[in-house]
Amino acid sequence: MTDKPNTYVGLDMSGAQTRCLVAAGDGLRLRHVSHGAMPPVRWDNSDLRDLQTTSDAVYEAISEAERDGGFTVVSAVVGVGGASVTSRLVHSVATLPAGQQTVAESDIGTAVRMSSNVVLGGNSTVLQLVPLDFAIDGRGGVSNPLGLPAARLEAFVRVIAVNREEHDQTRRSVNQASVSVEETVLGGFAAAYGTLREAECAQGVAHLDFGKSASSLTAYRRGAQCMASGIPVGRDHLVSDVARAFNTEHAVASSLISDFGGVDQAEEQSTAYVLVPSVDSVHGTDLGRPWPRKMLDKVIALRVEECMQLAQDELRHEGLMRGGAQSLVVTGDIAALPGIKDLAQSVVALRTRVGVPAQPEGLPTALRSPSWACAAGLVLYAHRLAGYSKPERIADMHRQEVTQ
Repeated sequence: MTDKPNTYVGLDMSGAQTRCLVAAGDGLRLRHVSHGAMPPVRWDNSDLRDLQTTSDAVYEAISEAERDGGFTVVSAVVGVGGASVTSRLVHSVATLPAGQQTVAESDIGTAVRMSSNVVLGGNSTVLQLVPLDFAIDGRGGVSNPLGLPAARLEAFVRVIAVNREEHDQTRRSVNQASVSVEETVLGGFAAAYGTLREAECAQGVAHLDFGKSASSLTAYRRGAQCMASGIPVGRDHLVSDVARAFNTEHAVASSLISDFGGVDQAEEQSTAYVLVPSVDSVHGTDLGRPWPRKMLDKVIALRVEECMQLAQDELRHEGLMRGGAQSLVVTGDIAALPGIKDLAQSVVALRTRVGVPAQPEGLPTALRSPSWACAAGLVLYAHRLAGYSKPERIADMHRQEVTQ
């Protein structure tokens, strides 16, 4: 939120850029107010493990949004990611207090919170609890137990966890930029929340959000999230591959990907060249050495194909390639590269589309891009849950998977 009422702030810390999106709510409507971002070229020659570097990126993105919107950002819902993302389906049981005859919001919250006691690794911290289903007095298949008569409530919850150290560092970097963290959310979850359609989730859909250091893979079936995991390939890997292949700086490689990169091997590009400044000066020119553009596409395509293959392997391991997932939606900076849809379909063997946010209202054309899917989803998530107390937020989770 900002120092103005009914405003919602999403801060994407999982992508190639640090992105801040601010929207204002009017009842059920949500409209774009301002946004800010730190260009990836500023990151690529920096050590992001340094707290100050990351905090500076947050400060710059938020400051841009503040200047354009004429307010001060006080707090934000933050999207995080990383290869350490894991999830597990947990079954928890809660007994209703003596004399209470129906299920209350607090009972649902208690049953769901109990699932966080599961150990997902010594260095993990629970990021999200996603209720999938409930059972009352042994009778399963209850989607919303609120107000139903019961003595015993069971919850089946998808527990999503991330590396504790990385998570804490993210929170510290945001706090150091003088912004408090309302809640941390899996970046891939937020991107899916901002782009998936209700019909897709009912039929079964996989969602791959390309991040900076890693990518997030989530899947939905019968309208509920059924898996979440981290894929250890992100835009950083593409930048390193291009820098090494063309003997150039990481910042230059980042610009090459953004300005000229793609994953299609179009015939019309076969004679095109790009000028790439070398790390050394052996070529004797400030303009750089000419390289075939098709070589750039090939280097990028190899790494993206690896990411797609790992995603397919994960979906197969979860049993979702046997009819569980009918389609794939891709978001994130890499998803904006030309040819990504065809490459994804050929590798993952699922009908694929590139996900772009349609909300909030008034979103500038430049932000109707897969790169802004996470930030848009974070704002929508913050808006939906703004009216709930913490226990009510937990109880409401099973009703907010997809609202598009």
